[in-house]
Amino acid sequence: MDHPFIKNKKLLQTYISIWVLIAGIHFVFLYFFQYESVLWAALDSLVFNLIFFILGFSLWYPLEFYKTKEIKTVNLIINHLTLLVFVGFVWLGLSYNILYFSAEGNTFYQHFLYDSLIYRGISGVFYYSNIVLIYYMLSYYRNLQEKISNEAKLKELLKEAELNFLKAQINPHFLFNSLNSISALTISEPPKAQEMIIKLSDFLRYVISQNENKPASLNKELDNIQRYLEIEKVRFGNKLNFTFNVSSESQDMLVPVLILQPLYENAIKHGVYESTEPITITTLINAENDFLKIAISNNYEPYTASYKGAGIGLKNIKERLKLIYQNPEFIKITKTDTYFEVQLTIPQKTQLT
Repeated sequence: MDHPFIKNKKLLQTYISIWVLIAGIHFVFLYFFQYESVLWAALDSLVFNLIFFILGFSLWYPLEFYKTKEIKTVNLIINHLTLLVFVGFVWLGLSYNILYFSAEGNTFYQHFLYDSLIYRGISGVFYYSNIVLIYYMLSYYRNLQEKISNEAKLKELLKEAELNFLKAQINPHFLFNSLNSISALTISEPPKAQEMIIKLSDFLRYVISQNENKPASLNKELDNIQRYLEIEKVRFGNKLNFTFNVSSESQDMLVPVLILQPLYENAIKHGVYESTEPITITTLINAENDFLKIAISNNYEPYTASYKGAGIGLKNIKERLKLIYQNPEFIKITKTDTYFEVQLTIPQKTQLT
C-alpha cells in the first residue's frame, strides 16, 4: 500500500505545486478582498492549506483500504461521507483553534475567522472531492499498468513454454535414432559404436549446456551440426557427404539454439536414408545487411525419397521463427524431383534474449 507520491517524485512535486498555488490564491484573496494584513493573510493561508495538505496526503491509505474490501456502492458512499466529515472536523478544528488563539487581541480577524467557517467547510468538500478523484485516477492508472505488465509477463512465459516444447521435440527424435544406430553397430562394428557414443556425448553436452532462451553464435551451432553429421557418417559411411561454405562475416552472427538441427535431420531421413546413391548436404551461409542468410540443400533420388510436405522439423522451425521474430515468413522451401532446399533468414537486430 505504498503511496504513489513516495515512489514518484514528479507526482509529489505536482501535488506540492498545486497546494502552493492554492495557498497563493488564498493569500491574495484575503489580502486584497478581505483587507487582512500581510501577516494574518499569510498565516491564514499557511495554516489552513498546510493542514489540509497533510490530511490530503494521508487520504491515500484509507482509500486503498476500501479497495481491498468488497464494499457495496451504498456502503462506499457512506464511508466517504464519514471520512469527509472526519477530515473536515479535524481540518477546521485544528486550523481554527491554532489561528484563533494565535490572534488573541485581534478581534477583527477572530470575527472574520468565525464568520468564514461555513465557506471554509464548503471549500474543504471541494478539496476532498478533488483529492479523492485524483487518487482514484492514480489507482486506476497503476492497476492498468500492472495489468499490462502482468499480461506481458504471461505472454513471455507462454512464449518460453512454447519454445521449450518445440525444442523438446528435437532431442528425443535424434536421440532415439542415434541409439538405434549404436545398438545395431554394437553387433556388427563395435569400434564404430564406441565412436558414435563419444560423438553423441559431445553433442548432447552442448545441447544441455545451452540456454534455450538466448541465441547462440553460428560457429557453435555449426560445430555441433558437424558432430551430428559425423555421428550419422559413422552410420551411413560414403553414402553421406556434406560441405560447408560459410562467409567470414557471418560466423559470429547469432541464431536461435538448435534452429538448424531439424533441417539436417530431414536431409538424413528423407534423403540419405531413402537413397541408394551418395547424397551431399550443402550448407551455404552469408550475411546480407542485418540478416543472416542460410541455405541448406541436398539431392535425393526421385521416387524413393518421401518429402511429403513439411514434417515436424520444418513446422517446428516455422513456429519458432514466428514466436521469436513475429514472422513465419523467414523460412522458404524449394523442392524439385531431385533437389530439396530450405532457406532461413535470421534477423540480427532482433534477437531472443
